[in-house]
Amino acid sequence: MQIAPAATARVHHGHQLLVQAACRGIPIYGYNRGPGDQQGATTFGGDPASPDNRERLTAHNLKLFCRGAASGAGPEVAREDIVRATMLARLNTMLTGHSGVSPKPVQMLAAMLNRRLAPVLRTHGSVGQSDFPVMANVAAAMVGAGLAHLAGSRMTASQALQRAGIAPLAPVDRDYGSVIASNAYAAGQAALLVADTARLLDWADVIYALSLQAQNGNVSPLLEPVQRTRPYPHQQASARRILELLAGSHLLYTSPHRRLQDPLSFRDVSQLHGAARRAAELLHADILLQLNSSDDNPTIATDAPHHPLESAPQAATYRLTTPDAHGIVMPNANYDPTIWVQSVELQAIALARVAAGSVQRAIHLRDTVQRQAPNHEDEVQGDTYAMLSLLAEIESLAAPHIGSRSTLASGIEDLVTFAAHAISRCSEIVEQARRLLAHELLCAALCIDRRRDTKHDLPLGNIGEATLAWVRQSVPRRHPQRPERPPAETLYELLGATSPERALT
Repeated sequence: MQIAPAATARVHHGHQLLVQAACRGIPIYGYNRGPGDQQGATTFGGDPASPDNRERLTAHNLKLFCRGAASGAGPEVAREDIVRATMLARLNTMLTGHSGVSPKPVQMLAAMLNRRLAPVLRTHGSVGQSDFPVMANVAAAMVGAGLAHLAGSRMTASQALQRAGIAPLAPVDRDYGSVIASNAYAAGQAALLVADTARLLDWADVIYALSLQAQNGNVSPLLEPVQRTRPYPHQQASARRILELLAGSHLLYTSPHRRLQDPLSFRDVSQLHGAARRAAELLHADILLQLNSSDDNPTIATDAPHHPLESAPQAATYRLTTPDAHGIVMPNANYDPTIWVQSVELQAIALARVAAGSVQRAIHLRDTVQRQAPNHEDEVQGDTYAMLSLLAEIESLAAPHIGSRSTLASGIEDLVTFAAHAISRCSEIVEQARRLLAHELLCAALCIDRRRDTKHDLPLGNIGEATLAWVRQSVPRRHPQRPERPPAETLYELLGATSPERALT
């Protein structure tokens, strides 16, 4: 990974604006003014580059960076991709040039990512108005404090830096605040969630298409004449996708045994999956914006007034105008991620509904199998008890957390979003929903096998045939009396490891 010269120039310019604004006496949160409830305290005055100020700022920064190793609580973040996503998210937002960070931390984050040096992060501590405790763990590793993994091997951060050939950071000015004042831990995980959700919904369509064939279901709710009268774009797109998956299926031909109307869990899927895809599209757009903009406080930017109020005396307090520099160093609330946390919560609710439909279909299919022949105990199918247990967990995880009971920093921080918790809950919903889809897939596969025992000519179309073959390659229809693990767990891992496009082609 390389940083573009233009991005490096933005970082340098933002840092120069910060320093020059301090020289002019502009009050800067977390720099020449204290953080949190200490915002009224002046930490230094005059030129940050004067010998006394430089020595004081360097020592203070280093002390804060080292202290970050003791931040956070709970177990360590187990997944390296989450740690790397956190670092990359912060690096990218720094490259906007609005954080005031000096160029060195930016270069160091890039070097750590390139050499696969991942700080040990603690999972708990963030309340969602910037992930201070978790980002402090990142900061600690940059100066050689705390623990880290280098190419998967655990060691002290000091050892990891040495072996990676990276010199410990010598922080200056407002570097500590610039590194930790970000929602990068939540945003990085949200980016991974977007990808995981897209794969889950693709599998949900494929598995539903197989279930509908197993049930000998009615395709009329998916057809264009009825979809045209209810023109929600994502619902219509889901219906079209499922019909494409059913190309060549026996469901497109008449059957004397087909119901006029199936249970709602079979009939309403374009609505359920369409709603989930609309939520996914909104979250994707929100996270792209988050990752490519600044959530720093203060905002440091070259700026010219566009509105009369921007020239008012209060606004002028934070404006720097000299022959060499023109811009703002302005306190703000851009660190508040409410707008995209709500998208996460909407996604969680939508996925819970997708999961509920999967459970109901699996139960119907299991009942169909039992009616066909109740004594084939050695045949693999979904576990109803496990499915209901998983669904109960999903439903509890989908409940949003308003986060209005905060009294941090002497009441200054009186609202929180718990962004990282919202991401964690939604990510867990994705995991458990994938388990439910694995159970549904087992039930659908066995139901089709049973139907083919008596009706050999039961075309499923290319995708249906490929799906059934893919299942049976990993989970045979019959298993030994003492299987080593639940067959659904095998499918759960396979569903998470690949996309339908790769698995079924």
